[in-house]
Amino acid sequence: MEHMIDDKERIEVGRRLKEYRKENRLTQQKMASMIGYSSPYYSLIENGKAVNVNQRSFEKIANKLRINSSWLLEGKGEPVIDYIFGIDALDDTISIETNNPSGSPSVSNSRELLYTILLNLPKLKTEELDLLIEFAKTQKEMKQQSQNRLTD
Repeated sequence: MEHMIDDKERIEVGRRLKEYRKENRLTQQKMASMIGYSSPYYSLIENGKAVNVNQRSFEKIANKLRINSSWLLEGKGEPVIDYIFGIDALDDTISIETNNPSGSPSVSNSRELLYTILLNLPKLKTEELDLLIEFAKTQKEMKQQSQNRLTD
């Protein structure tokens, strides 16, 4: 049976969402767009006033934002799930693994992959950032060469 969210919990979840939003310099409109809600409804959630939300709703929000649902619901752990990046320029691949014991949503398309990478840029070491930049440059060069072949 699903845990019912009381007023105090709704307020706390809203406070954590607001904290996450401000730390990431996002507007309420952007957050609402990221999770698929209207701005006014998201505002109600953030202010703990949306009464028709439940635990499953908050878990879906955590998944869409790729944040730790334990942190969002209970304040346990860190907000952002830690990822380990693997970039192999020779094989033309990027892999992402989580070191979060509860796991994370799989990255199913390039837009989600890019979003995940961008959210985690501040955590990357200088060498990892350099590797990512080199990978991006290689990809750009390959795309330009491919386009040039098509126009020749």
